[in-house]
Amino acid sequence: MLRRALGRLAAPRLDPDVDRLVVGALRAAAPGPCPLLLHAGRDAGLGRTDAVDRASTCFLAFSAFNLSDDLSDGDCNYLPPAQAQAVVLILNSLFVTSLRDLHLPSDVEAQVHLDLLAAEEAQVLELSSAPWNAARLRIVTDGIAGRQWAAYLRVMWAGTPMEHLSTEVAVNIGRVGLLAGDINTADPRFATLPPLDQRSVLEDAHNRVRALESIGARVAQSVVVDCGPLIAEKLAEVSDPGADAR
Repeated sequence: MLRRALGRLAAPRLDPDVDRLVVGALRAAAPGPCPLLLHAGRDAGLGRTDAVDRASTCFLAFSAFNLSDDLSDGDCNYLPPAQAQAVVLILNSLFVTSLRDLHLPSDVEAQVHLDLLAAEEAQVLELSSAPWNAARLRIVTDGIAGRQWAAYLRVMWAGTPMEHLSTEVAVNIGRVGLLAGDINTADPRFATLPPLDQRSVLEDAHNRVRALESIGARVAQSVVVDCGPLIAEKLAEVSDPGADAR
């Protein structure tokens, strides 16, 4: 996927210095969601070339989100911050061009843009969310993770038997995957929640792990394997906070 994205970057023949900056952003974002996207492509019965073309298009959008998030968090140590803000725009333009070249139905393409807009809105909300509570966390999670994944699965599953599952699977992946990442990194989104709110979001995520198990798709099962045990362990811990002391 990175190689295909780099090929997209080569087409407009950017200034070499600019090209190097964009390459740096793409490499920093890799592999991102690409392994899961390939699972999604296999779930939908896509051929290898089609799956890679669709997944690399999604990766360009993810790279723009990744760079924007790193700039917001002060974690962009791989590009000069001033130039990086313009690189976000270039990555977005590469994504739009790549999406158009997939020749998806116009209504699918429009919904992809609406999903990404909702994810972008949620990223702004995230930056102004203090203190965190369960309701606010769900709003932000369903935006930055759920709607972003909805956009990607719409691209991967457009015109396939999996198409109708895009939103349902995306919301579940978003709730499970982002929470597991927050637990691993002790992100304030989860770490600063009141105990009852922690339990609430963990119970919800645990139920969504079960929902993903019922789908039977490779992309869903991969998330279950990677995130399910951590969420179950953390739920047991907050449900019985005195267990460690016994």
